[in-house]
Amino acid sequence: MGMLSARLKIHEKENVKLSVQHAIDCNAYNQGCDGGYPYLVEKFASEYDLVPETCNPYKGETTGNCARCNVEKLDKTYGVSDYHFIGGAYGKSNERNMM
Repeated sequence: MGMLSARLKIHEKENVKLSVQHAIDCNAYNQGCDGGYPYLVEKFASEYDLVPETCNPYKGETTGNCARCNVEKLDKTYGVSDYHFIGGAYGKSNERNMM
C-alpha cells in the first residue's frame, strides 16, 4: 500500500495513505494476516476500490469479513489501472524492464 500511496503523491500530487486493513480484509486473492503477495494487492486494486486509512484504520487482525466503511461518504476512492506483470509474467522481470 505504501508504494501505491507514493505513486499517488508523485503522479497525482495527492498525499493520501491508503488503508492496509481494507486490503487485508477485502482482498480474496491473498491470505489476509496469514501472508500473501504484494503484487496481488495491485491485482485487487485493479478490480476493486481502495479507501483511505481514515476510512478503515489498521487493526493488525482480520475477521475474514470485508468491513467496508461507507464509501458513499468519501470524496474519492482509488484504484489501479494498467495492471500487468513487468516482463510479461510473474518472475520474468529484471532491473532493465523495471527502468
